[in-house]
Amino acid sequence: GKRLLALTGLLFLGNCYVFLYSVSYTGIILVTLFLLIFCYFMMRRQFSRVEKVLMQCVFPCCILISIVAPYMIDTSGIIRAIGQLLNKAVNNRFLASSVYLSYGIAPFGKNLVSENISFALDSSYISLLVNDGWVIFFLTVAAYFCTIRDYVRQDKRKELAIMLSFLIAGISEPFLFNTAFKNLSLVFIGEYLFRMLARRESREYSFGI
Repeated sequence: GKRLLALTGLLFLGNCYVFLYSVSYTGIILVTLFLLIFCYFMMRRQFSRVEKVLMQCVFPCCILISIVAPYMIDTSGIIRAIGQLLNKAVNNRFLASSVYLSYGIAPFGKNLVSENISFALDSSYISLLVNDGWVIFFLTVAAYFCTIRDYVRQDKRKELAIMLSFLIAGISEPFLFNTAFKNLSLVFIGEYLFRMLARRESREYSFGI
């Protein structure tokens, strides 16, 4: 435990040192979030059933916040007030999402470049939904949900810490599903899919013999 805390402290100092040169608030928040989740996961001897359920609820909550919050801005009363508060917390990113969602959602996405929208779309989930369509969106959601569920069962704590911190950051950052390829959690999705395919082929081969 002491060694883990010392290592986490050194990594956090390194995170602050990098921030002095990059001035990337997203970077320092993402790394801090990862270190907190990682430290908690590694210090737990065994996860309870409630903790396992909560870990699997993080991703659906990220999607729910990303999709519902932009619509809350256009309502009235206390819901609008909450929506505006959330929008202010993420520097008008939910307002931008609301503008893009107003153009509708197609099965395989829309090209809105010609619309000359003044807002930049920074939410990874809304970007995937609007630009790639609801078909690709639901396939991606299913892949993430199955991978997280499998990793919880296998007690892959380091991988889960990385995935959950990235998915939370995706609420207000665009790097999860764009062409920047900065989303390390996609490696885990690929690993899970290849492992499931290999298991299926192994069963079919055994059945054939």
